[in-house]
Amino acid sequence: GAVVATGGLFVMTRPDATGLSTGDLLVLACALFYALYIHGLQRALARRPETTALAVAQVLGLAACALLALPLAHSPPRVTGEAVIAVGFCALFATVGTFWLQTHFQGRTTPERAALLFATEPVFAALFAAPLLGEVPGGLEIVGAGLILLAVLLVELWPKAAASG
Repeated sequence: GAVVATGGLFVMTRPDATGLSTGDLLVLACALFYALYIHGLQRALARRPETTALAVAQVLGLAACALLALPLAHSPPRVTGEAVIAVGFCALFATVGTFWLQTHFQGRTTPERAALLFATEPVFAALFAAPLLGEVPGGLEIVGAGLILLAVLLVELWPKAAASG
């Protein structure tokens, strides 16, 4: 399933003929570290299943790292009302909410299944980009998205078919 999903992502993003760009390599590195995070989270949940405390610790650690990195910014951030609202929204929903949801529900599944579910993110991003941004996916994007969804289905259905067959 992971190989099919990776192939789907490759087809969906279509690196040019010159090979992988720096951005492609950074995305690949991010995927590797996120896979390690998913496995580490699974191990932590097996030892101590208190999800709220673990999610709070993760968010506080992330906030501390962000504050330590702030001086490395190219220019000091401008604090405006819109910026405060945007940061507050992202902090509450995109960070605290998602860390808590992942921490709470990942303990109820396998790390492999969790990773494949996260692999569907570019498919849903493309689906939302069509109506919200007017982007029209091409044939390769549709094939890549189909491969990613096929990977999730393979992981879900293959063991059941083998058990009943």
